[in-house]
Amino acid sequence: MPGQDLDRLFSPRAGAGVGASTNVDSPGHDYVRALREFGFEGEVYPINPRADEVAGYRAYPALGDVPGAVDLVICCIPANGVPGVVDACGEAGIPFLHLFTGRLSETGDAEAASLEAEIAAKARARGVRLLGPNGLGVYHPAGRIAFRPDLPRTTGTVAFLSQSGNNAVEVVIRGVARGLGFGKVANYGNGLDLTPGELLGWLADDPETEVIGAYVEGVADGRGFYEGLRRAASRKPVIIQKAGRSAEGAGAAASHTNVS
Repeated sequence: MPGQDLDRLFSPRAGAGVGASTNVDSPGHDYVRALREFGFEGEVYPINPRADEVAGYRAYPALGDVPGAVDLVICCIPANGVPGVVDACGEAGIPFLHLFTGRLSETGDAEAASLEAEIAAKARARGVRLLGPNGLGVYHPAGRIAFRPDLPRTTGTVAFLSQSGNNAVEVVIRGVARGLGFGKVANYGNGLDLTPGELLGWLADDPETEVIGAYVEGVADGRGFYEGLRRAASRKPVIIQKAGRSAEGAGAAASHTNVS
């Protein structure tokens, strides 16, 4: 199955950052700054009730206050605030919510896992698709969107999916230094909603993508992953690196997180 059209995830016409920050050392500032430095051509709406502007963009107190339609929200607030963000996205008709937010099921804590399940159920009910949690999000140089302002501006025909944020960054930086050009990269973290299988299935038909690579630590939906991989591999080369095959690797894969 090809799955839902994910074009507005990788090429949003307008984006909002919940938890956008004036602290230049914070992820909430970096995401907004990256859009500016990459020359993102759509509207950018930082959400911060205590700031007038973030990284040169006018800030708004809440998602409900922004003056235009939004395709993608990037969320950098603590986990207990995420259900409210999902509600706000649903009320505004926002299709995609990227959760940089971590400290959920990856911690092994039962209450955190319960909160993550609540977030997933609320998103399904609201019709909001989630990327993450505990993930850096998307990098699409041609669409002028990146999860870090210091990533290369060069583009290409390689797509890369990674469960690990550090791995995604290193693959892009080292790959570009060796002559690879990346068209679309997604760090999906916990894969709560948008899974590697669905992402693979969508990339199978993406005209910008000629080769797909993926770094996978674990797969919750084995059937969905198989179907997505089969679809992608029938159309273009796919290279999968499975992490956690040794005892040391398994421990690192189980405990890694993007959020300190």
